[in-house]
Amino acid sequence: MAGTSSGPGAGAAIGTGPATGAAIGAATGAGAAIGASATAAAPPPSQLTFKEASEELEAIVRALESDSVELEESLVRYERGVALLRDLRRRLAEAQQSVTVLMGELEPGSGEGFDTNLS
Repeated sequence: MAGTSSGPGAGAAIGTGPATGAAIGAATGAGAAIGASATAAAPPPSQLTFKEASEELEAIVRALESDSVELEESLVRYERGVALLRDLRRRLAEAQQSVTVLMGELEPGSGEGFDTNLS
């Protein structure tokens, strides 16, 4: 599913999620007017896949580092980036916890009697 954004290369930043494509397009330089409305209309980070959220965050960082964004738009994008980063870190912590639990189930003495030897 292609993103719904305008501007050259806007859809290339991400290929899924209708609103996400617009936000990515805005973050990659589709224009300040588009950026403000697209970022404000972007879905909450929790509704994006991990990949979509990380790609949007990368696009925001690139836009902010380019110094081509006005102060007001920079603040809007920065706030969105913080929300994305917070959600991505939460998801990583949850995944790490899940792996820790699963590894604990495979540990000798866990009472399950799993044979983890490959021989």
